Amino acid sequence: MFEDDKREVFLSGEAYFKVTSNQQTPFIVHTNQAEITVLGTKFNVRAWDQTNKVAVVVVDGKVSLRPENVNNNKSEVIISAGQISVLDENGSLLNPVNTDIELHLAWLNREYYFQGAPLGEVLDQLKRWHDIEFSLPADSYAANRITVNLENKPIEDILDLISLIMNFKYVMNGNTVVFTTNN
Repeated sequence: MFEDDKREVFLSGEAYFKVTSNQQTPFIVHTNQAEITVLGTKFNVRAWDQTNKVAVVVVDGKVSLRPENVNNNKSEVIISAGQISVLDENGSLLNPVNTDIELHLAWLNREYYFQGAPLGEVLDQLKRWHDIEFSLPADSYAANRITVNLENKPIEDILDLISLIMNFKYVMNGNTVVFTTNN
């Protein structure tokens, strides 16, 4: 429920919003790192506290993205429909670029697409979705990039696929997955 003069939410995680236009009362999403201001649009925000990174994808309309607690327009980008912008780990705003909207909204249908994503990022997402921990043979593997489509598959199928791509073996011990190299 909103107060009469405010439409604000606080987010840690990922959410899709469909906002009714109201010129007098903008809709504001606060994350630990950013503030997203909207007048009327559809957009997705990914803002996991662990990453200190915010990604905003606009489906329809326009939104403003700026670092939290900054009140000047120099530290702001306007994102239009079909674009993505990111506030990175260092607090830098990246200019909006065109993107494949469906890729970013696939999670709404329990489909997960990673295109050239670091393995560490893929495992972080799996950790959130399946409440499991991962151990890699070496930290350096987390930076390896993979492209994979994980369409609502059981975790064992996902682990088999990642093992095949990375040439790993794995063992599940409770809620921990230990990957080893396949020598």
